[in-house]
Amino acid sequence: MEALAALSLAGNVMQFVDFSSKIISEARAIEKNGESSSIADLQRFALNCTKHATIIRSRLQASIYTRPLSEENQHLVDLAADCEQAGHEFAFYLSTFSTSRTAINFLHILKDSIRIRWRQEAIVTFVEKLESFQRALTLAAILAFQSSVDDNNEDLIFHIKALQNSSDKNNAESIRQNEQTKDMLIAMQSHSTSNLVIHRELQTCLRDISSLHRSTPQNQTILTWLNFRQMAWRYKEICTAYQETFQWIFRPPGPGDAWDDFGNYLSEEGIDAPYFINGKAGSGKSTLFKFIVDNEQTYNKLALWAPQNQLLVLHFFFWNLGTPLQKSRTGMLRAILHEALSKYPELIPSTLPDIYSNWKESYVSDEPTFEEMKRALEMFVEKASQFLKTCIFTDGIDELAGDQKELAQLARSLAGGNVKVVVSSRPINASANVFRGCPTLRLQDLTRHDMDQYIKGNLVGHQAMCQMSRFDPRGAGDLVSEVKLKAEGVFLWVRSVVRLLVDGLEAGDTIMDLQAKLQSLPRDLKDLYREMLSRTLPEYQVQASEILQMFHVWNTYTSHQPLGVVTFAFAMQPLNETFTHPVAPLDLDQYTWLYNSTEARIQSRCCGLLEIGRDCGPTNAALDWASGDDNDGSVVRYMHRTVGEFLVCGEVWEEMSEMTKNSGFNPALNLSSACLSMLKSASTITTARASRILFGNLINLLGSSICFENRALPEYMQCMEQSMSKHQDLFSRLFGREVTRTENWLQYFRSNIGRAISNHNAEPLR
Repeated sequence: MEALAALSLAGNVMQFVDFSSKIISEARAIEKNGESSSIADLQRFALNCTKHATIIRSRLQASIYTRPLSEENQHLVDLAADCEQAGHEFAFYLSTFSTSRTAINFLHILKDSIRIRWRQEAIVTFVEKLESFQRALTLAAILAFQSSVDDNNEDLIFHIKALQNSSDKNNAESIRQNEQTKDMLIAMQSHSTSNLVIHRELQTCLRDISSLHRSTPQNQTILTWLNFRQMAWRYKEICTAYQETFQWIFRPPGPGDAWDDFGNYLSEEGIDAPYFINGKAGSGKSTLFKFIVDNEQTYNKLALWAPQNQLLVLHFFFWNLGTPLQKSRTGMLRAILHEALSKYPELIPSTLPDIYSNWKESYVSDEPTFEEMKRALEMFVEKASQFLKTCIFTDGIDELAGDQKELAQLARSLAGGNVKVVVSSRPINASANVFRGCPTLRLQDLTRHDMDQYIKGNLVGHQAMCQMSRFDPRGAGDLVSEVKLKAEGVFLWVRSVVRLLVDGLEAGDTIMDLQAKLQSLPRDLKDLYREMLSRTLPEYQVQASEILQMFHVWNTYTSHQPLGVVTFAFAMQPLNETFTHPVAPLDLDQYTWLYNSTEARIQSRCCGLLEIGRDCGPTNAALDWASGDDNDGSVVRYMHRTVGEFLVCGEVWEEMSEMTKNSGFNPALNLSSACLSMLKSASTITTARASRILFGNLINLLGSSICFENRALPEYMQCMEQSMSKHQDLFSRLFGREVTRTENWLQYFRSNIGRAISNHNAEPLR
């Protein structure tokens, strides 16, 4: 779009915004008072509004003869046509009223007032549609103007400022913006403003307008369509790096170091390849990645490449033990696009042009496809690169359930120009081949100092070890050296072994005992896990098996929703306690006791394979519960994802199941009872969504349990009936009174449990 054409078109858009604002103001008066000060004025405003929409459409369509329309301009044409059609319809509707001055009398006025009141809904509907068109047309015009400008932004600034002030002129803030606009134009006319300053003004203006339109209904609907609850679960679950570790990542490599300068990669121009962080399982890749994403130095380095107001940083962490979306290409692309478009919603129409222009409510139930998301990300990068520099961090390509090579190729194709990409993976063939020749580092070669820090803080610094070192400094030194030597760069191995050695110290082991224990420990992680399990006290082995089975079954039937500590505490209790548990909230003392006792049982029975993630402390009055991102307490989790892989391998799982085979233990039934106990403590449920999650888990787990324990259903149904009756007021507020009537809930549970049983290949409930 040429500058003069843009100037003329901007004027038409401003006129449309002006007349549509007058219509909206007049219609608001009708909505409030039930009458119009002048039907003729309203009709005139509508015709003028329609005229300018027609001009916008016709001028852009005429330009087809000189050059094809860009996607942004085509979107503007489509919007103008919609505005034009709506204007004609509304003008025709208004023509049914008395507008001839010679015909006006008291009866006509009375008749029109009655008809306006009677058909007020039509006016309100048009106003809502017009407001939507007004916002959309302004955004489309901004994007169309932006796409037509390369280095020379002076005319564009004038257009956007005019649009901004016109659409926002009833806002007190527009007075300040108007003064800024005048100052900027004076400076431009005197040629005293540099291109950089002009460009910064443009960015500021675009962001101001973006914030005004962030809540546009269609934009919000599309963002909701992209969103899924588990987007940040893996990131939040990763442990924070141990103190003073990984600081080397921002320093230049030393002489002879076989890795590429990461800080230089972030700050330099002209790098057209991803940075590849590879490492063994357990070497600390995800911990390093979280450290990088959260670290201020990352943004300082990137700021040297991109001014701060032009930088966009996006990230995604794959999780192969998570939900399907947490380990899929589509899930990664949805998460990245959601984060990007939430910050720059004005790019939604050009990123998803077909979806945006043809949006229907039925699309909400259609899951985005990989091809849609891949094309959308490519479009976003293309459009955003005109005014943004983007850095994308993707952790754990090897954890993808799907074509890892294709994802690696996508990452490589995105890198270059105004886009940097940082990826991590185990050294699998797919990533090793695609990223060959890219800047890289091998993590297990670089963490020796970090391991020193961890060992000093957790083993050497232990009180018992300090005392032992005074009597046998050489033996203590040899022990520490052997830990580092056997680790072979696997940080997780060090962490696990240090824990075992500290347990030995606290049990009174001598240096010789500790050395013998260390020498007996295997280097392979899975062999190490088996060794850790074998150290469980005989009286705890069955309980350890039950705990590990319950955690695995929970992840299987809830798609890896976070498992709250108190929920797990209830799962460990005898089944009959569920039915005697009072229908009442837990107080802080009860919560603290359950938390502490559960933590102690997990530590003593599972030998470090499971642990408590302390999102909040045990003294938090907001009780935890079986609801993903609404969880206010701490959660149970694997020490590392390789623990989950180890437990489900055939031989290990068979051994654990054999321990409980004759006891009648059913992990799903225990977890069902835990959910029911949480339902009894329903004062913790504060949203309808959270309660649906709890009910869904209860139904799915109970449906699985009934396959084996069909006789238990009546008792559970009776207990649920008592709980729902007791909490009638709470659930009425969340769902509506009719939904929460007891007979409705019983029918709901029966039908859904029957469906769950069918899903588990059992006879449905009759």
